[in-house]
Amino acid sequence: MSKNKDAPPEATKIAACACHAYALNLQKNCPNLPPVEDIANCLEQVQTEFENADLDMQMPCTMTDTDPCWVLDNLRTLNRVLMLADIEIKEEEPRRLSVRSFDYARPARSNESALLKACILLDVLLKGHRCVQTLHLGQDIVGTRCAQILYASLAFNKSLKYMTAESVCTAGATHQGTS
Repeated sequence: MSKNKDAPPEATKIAACACHAYALNLQKNCPNLPPVEDIANCLEQVQTEFENADLDMQMPCTMTDTDPCWVLDNLRTLNRVLMLADIEIKEEEPRRLSVRSFDYARPARSNESALLKACILLDVLLKGHRCVQTLHLGQDIVGTRCAQILYASLAFNKSLKYMTAESVCTAGATHQGTS
């Protein structure tokens, strides 16, 4: 869970290469996203937020039948990234997490960078954390080009029980998963 702050310079170069590779992959799967350099920069900023809290955002889910995932003890760090894009993660049931966009809509999202960072973090969570079992996306998130990241992430998620995606057309379509 903890990150080694005394990593050798070559580890930093590897991490930078990994960020670029991640950004290239996202751009390939979601072509309407910002440029690769912007995606890699946002990923590095999210990783820095985690490193400052002595965490590794790539740490896999540790939830068991009796123990919560490490994410539950670190919601503040995750929410520092997510809340800038009007999204939060919280415990909904014991050991079960819910990701929700705030229920109010605003006329225009002023910071696409904050939304991109939030979607990158959610990509990691949805792909690697079975503790995330509910996803609610409001229409102010659904209509953005960064939301493509979340849609692509869902193909890798086997633990999501409930998902709601609101748009002007759907007015709250809900999917209940089976597990």
